[in-house]
Amino acid sequence: MVELRAIAIKEGVEAPTLHSFRRSYALDLLRAGVDIFSLKTLMGHADLQVLRRYLKQTEGDLQAARVKGGPADRIFNS
Repeated sequence: MVELRAIAIKEGVEAPTLHSFRRSYALDLLRAGVDIFSLKTLMGHADLQVLRRYLKQTEGDLQAARVKGGPADRIFNS
């Protein structure tokens, strides 16, 4: 982590935290299609409320979900 912090300082960006890596891991799994119940277990959370904090989705994530699951999008994008 020390080397990563030094690189971030040199590049003038905020150094990532361990929490940011954990959050990124959770979001990557969600985007890859892992269900939230399996993800909850993988992350070691007792309930879904804690997991919700890690899964703050972006506008792009929500748009992709709408396109993937929306009935009108499925009809018109077939």
